[in-house]
This record gives sequence, C-alpha cells and structure tokens, in this order.
Amino acid sequence: MPKKLRVVQIGTAHDHAADHVDTIRALNQDYELVGVCEPDEQLREAAKLRISCDGTYRSYADVRWLTMEEILGMEDLDAAIIETGELDLVRYAQQIADKGLPIHMDKPCGENYGEFKHLVDTMREKKLPLHIGYMYRYNEAVKYCRQLKEEGKLGEIFAVEAQMSVLHDIQKRQWLKRFKGGMMFFLGCHLVDIVYSMCGECEDILPLNTSTHNEGVDSDDYGFAVFRYRNGISFVKACAAEVNGFGRRQIVVTGTKGSVVIEPIEQRTGGPQVETYVTAHVTFYDEGIQHRFGNSGTDMTFGPFGRYTEMMEDFAQIVRGEQENRFSYEDELAVQRMLLKACGNWKG
Repeated sequence: MPKKLRVVQIGTAHDHAADHVDTIRALNQDYELVGVCEPDEQLREAAKLRISCDGTYRSYADVRWLTMEEILGMEDLDAAIIETGELDLVRYAQQIADKGLPIHMDKPCGENYGEFKHLVDTMREKKLPLHIGYMYRYNEAVKYCRQLKEEGKLGEIFAVEAQMSVLHDIQKRQWLKRFKGGMMFFLGCHLVDIVYSMCGECEDILPLNTSTHNEGVDSDDYGFAVFRYRNGISFVKACAAEVNGFGRRQIVVTGTKGSVVIEPIEQRTGGPQVETYVTAHVTFYDEGIQHRFGNSGTDMTFGPFGRYTEMMEDFAQIVRGEQENRFSYEDELAVQRMLLKACGNWKG
C-alpha cells in the first residue's frame, strides 16, 4: 500500500484552489489533508462558503484552518500545495522550500523572474520536487500529442497555434490590470507551456497584448503573442471577452510528418474531480498527401478524466520516489522566461 502523504494547502485565492482541495480529498488513497492556511481573514471567510464544482457540497467544509507559523513548525508533513493569488505564489512557496518540503505550486509563477529562480535553485539544491500546476500537461489529448512528437511521428514541429479564451464578467476582466500582460499572464501561461513542450525555448517573442475596451474595461483582456523559431512561427491567444471562448479553446500542432488538432481542449462534465473529456483530429503525412485538398485523418476521443486528478496523482508518485518528475527545473525556468517575454515583462 503506497504511503499516504500528509499535506497542507496554503492559500484559497487561486481560481483552482477549491478544486485542489476537492481533488486531494477524493484521492484519499494518496493524501491526507492536514489543513488549509489562508492568512487573509476575508478570503478565509469567503472560502468557507465556496461550493464545489458540481454544486453539491462546500469544498472547505470541516477543514482544519492553520496559520503559517503552525505549518512551518510541523515536523510530520510530506508536502505542501500552494494556491494563493498569482502574485503571492512564489513568496509562500519559498517559505516551504526553506523548510525543506516538496511543493506543488499553481501557476503562473509570479512576475519576478529572479524570485522564481531563487525558489527553483533552493529546490534544486535540496533535491526537492517542484511541481507546477499546468493542468494541460495532464490532458489526455495533449499527452498523446506529446507522445507522437517524442516518437518522431509528427516529424519536425514547425508551428503551434494555441487559443484559450473565455467570457469573463467586467469585474474579472478589470481585475486583470494587476498583471503586466493581463490575460496572457493569467491564462496564456498554459499555452506558452504547450508551445515550449512542442518547440522548445525561443528568444524572438513578440507580445501584442491589448484591451478590447469592451464595456469600458481598460485592462489587457486580449492576450496575443508570436513566437518565432528558425523553422516557423507559433502563436498564443487568450481573450477574456470572447463569446463561446471556452468552447473554442484549441491547440493545433503542425509537423513535417503530421498534424494534431485538439478542439475544444476540454469539455467539462463536473463532479468532485472536475471530470472532462477531449477530442482530437490526427492526420499523418501519407494520408494527408493522398487527400491533399480534402478532409483526411482520424477523430479520437479521450476521457472522461479528472482535470486535476492525474496531475495530483503524478505529484504523489514523484514525492514518494516512485517516478521522476518529467518536467525539470530547467523546463520550469524556460517556460517562465517565455511567459514573461510574451507578457512584455522580461527584464533579463
């Protein structure tokens, strides 16, 4: 029987915070949730009222509320989950790194590259797992696409077109002003991660983030960035004001031997683990050349699977030493560099 990990969650402000509590509790063969820390009293009281994704229970019901001082003094913890607001993630994670615990931290990894690098360096020096919450890394269609790439079945990748939009209300869109790059920072980070996983790091990145000015909003609620490689161009788009934006979320990966179209990236069915499924259309060169000007390829369906389930199962296995983290320290630093450049916020 695998060891059950004693974990704490720090923060409730992140959009994925309650879902992580739900997922950790559902994975009770892997985790024991010792407690949750929310230093902000207003956020803590709001969290107590948070209803689960399927609307059937309160996510934080019966949790033990802890202070940071209590957590830092605990000797029997196995790991920590960091789910604060985006600009506080690294600061709280650094305290846990200094304590010497494995970390799962949500994304994006802050606006200060130096602070994030210091966190990564601390984890590297202590040989501790640092696991970042880019959930699409565990999306079954994305994993399949990555497998095709690694097996060489797509040939040389020369383009990724990635879109992740949604229709937010005025308050949420105006809230994006706190981030340089706005929507690119907030949701575009997921797609930057995918571009990196398919094409690697590039230096030539053109940020084109702007505001729709829809309903008087003046934040960068329309994120767009271009990534130039020696053999092609990729782009990322993340808009907060797009009608049916969630339904149009898509990833197109094009290589010299084939292409993969994932659209939508996910269709959520609810449930305590936020179940989802996804469809993809895969075409290899021989069939594509045979039907050059017509439809070709195969439709594939993946799921249902948990939006966060596989991610947190992966973290448990890494912490227990059952497998290596396939996303290295250097991978996380490279993704963060690309993201900050896509936000127009790279200070070198």
